[in-house]
Amino acid sequence: MKKAAKIIVIVLVIVVVLLVAGVFALNSYLQRPEFKNYVLAKTQEQLAVPLEVQSLKASLFSGFELRGLVVKNPQGSQTPSLLSSEELVFRYRLWPLLRKKVEIETVSVEGVNVVLEKAEDGTWNYEKLTKEQPGAKPGEPKPAGGGTTGSAAQSAPSDLKFEIANLKLANANLLFLKPGGKKLVEVADLDVHSNVAGGGRSVAGKGALTIQRAAVIESIEARDVRSPVVVEQQQLKLTDVTGKVEDGTLKGTVVVDLQKEGYPYTVHAEVADVDLAKIGARFTDKAKYLSGKLHLKADVAGVGGDTDKLQGKGSAHVTNGTLAGIPLLQTIGTLLRISGFDRVQFDEIALEYTMDQGVIETPVIKLISKDVQITGNGKTDFDFNLNHQLTLALSPAIMNSVPKEVANVLAKREDGFRTLAFNVTGPYDAPKTNIPEQLAKGAAGSLIEKGLQELLGGEKKEKKKKNQ
Repeated sequence: MKKAAKIIVIVLVIVVVLLVAGVFALNSYLQRPEFKNYVLAKTQEQLAVPLEVQSLKASLFSGFELRGLVVKNPQGSQTPSLLSSEELVFRYRLWPLLRKKVEIETVSVEGVNVVLEKAEDGTWNYEKLTKEQPGAKPGEPKPAGGGTTGSAAQSAPSDLKFEIANLKLANANLLFLKPGGKKLVEVADLDVHSNVAGGGRSVAGKGALTIQRAAVIESIEARDVRSPVVVEQQQLKLTDVTGKVEDGTLKGTVVVDLQKEGYPYTVHAEVADVDLAKIGARFTDKAKYLSGKLHLKADVAGVGGDTDKLQGKGSAHVTNGTLAGIPLLQTIGTLLRISGFDRVQFDEIALEYTMDQGVIETPVIKLISKDVQITGNGKTDFDFNLNHQLTLALSPAIMNSVPKEVANVLAKREDGFRTLAFNVTGPYDAPKTNIPEQLAKGAAGSLIEKGLQELLGGEKKEKKKKNQ
């Protein structure tokens, strides 16, 4: 009996030694270049785009470090890479696994750049990363959940508990591109520090987020954005977003559903006391004609970066400002023979808008000043193509300088203002209007023709100057 016990002990010792030796041998293999090449080769088999990794260091006992990761874009994309990262660090504790608990000390991503592009056919670059599965039809959408369908996709949650003590994202940049290289959203220097823990479908965590710069459609730019981060009930929440928009303020909340496909989100934002002249000086021609204090409210819901799926509503008010150099006002001034009409001092501009399927509807458009009023409604898209129905109202003081032949064409309002209904279509910087057709009646026709000749003549002179 003693002899049998000794044999059993010897066998157990040999097994333990072999297991320990095997573990250490495996750990040694994980740190060799052959392991890196094996992992890359297996990963590349699943990807339809090239993958590059500068270095991979792995340890069975503690985790891994990945440096110089680059995921190339599909052919025909506007930029060479979908994702690049300077460093990815994953550190964990091995022994808690015996208690069915995953304890991760650190998940750290440094210097990551992500570019999400939408092609002319409406597809996104990230949808073309993996190879088509056998039997799948080209262009057929992949089922959510890694290819499972029906009840299989709703598998019971695991009872394995996990904890991430230090979740860090540093110096991250994110860019959404529309066809033609147009920027939809740009985020620079995004940092997130948090902790997350949970089990099954119960996940909770807290942290903080900062963004140095975020721009929407290259128009409104927010800086020094900050917010607490809360993860609860399968949702990521930015509970108190604050930031600066030029000399004004930004406040809001963001909620992202982490469970549903495409990560649906809702945003509530309020912008106050923003000097539009400063926006115009910094950015594009879209705002350079406008000055005044902007107050904006917006509630938006969307999925991913697809503008066609954006839904929302809001309002915008600009007070005590100036409209200068607006092509539409210049055209009206020329056709109505009103001098100085290319610059209008106003008390208020008010807009109410809704968004759905890539279209922005403005049921309320209102510009109010002492002598000029413009009201109406219309539609536009995210490329600022206009389709508006407006009514122009001019005070008696303005009408005194308008030729009588033209004044008689305009309808008279009870308060003495003269009104004219008209349409505006086309791009914002070169709009077309039906005012000539509205005014070309009776004796006013010759004046309108003369005004058009002056307008066209001025455009020809301007083009000639640019060509010289």
